[in-house]
Amino acid sequence: MATYQTTNCGSCGITWDSMGAVDSNIGPRKIKCRICNGINNTDMYLYRDANWFGKLYYWVTSLVYVIIFGGISLLVGIGGIIGKFEEAVGWFGYVIGFFGLAYSFYMFKGVYDIPKSIKQLEEIYDKNGGFLWSDEAY
Repeated sequence: MATYQTTNCGSCGITWDSMGAVDSNIGPRKIKCRICNGINNTDMYLYRDANWFGKLYYWVTSLVYVIIFGGISLLVGIGGIIGKFEEAVGWFGYVIGFFGLAYSFYMFKGVYDIPKSIKQLEEIYDKNGGFLWSDEAY
């Protein structure tokens, strides 16, 4: 459910990799570089600081992403399990169906993990004193 993004430290230029749940502005305001200890400001804000529109946008984009990719995977999974691909790819269609179903369940389960991940990010942010380290999950 996450997208892979790359950013650079504004002070030393080292590259960081991060995982974002959706394409939104929900995330840490400040990221501290592990290499140079430089503080990098972001255009993001914590979920608790978002207004109602920002929270609504976050949830709608998250759910649309899950519905589209989870729904397609579910359809492919059901089609594979009932034998719709058997004529084209033989028994491999059942394997495709199994993995399609597994991926769709993984996507739909991810929706339930969103509140937990928001809470976890905010706890780490507060524990550090108002920032996330560049190598912490954000």
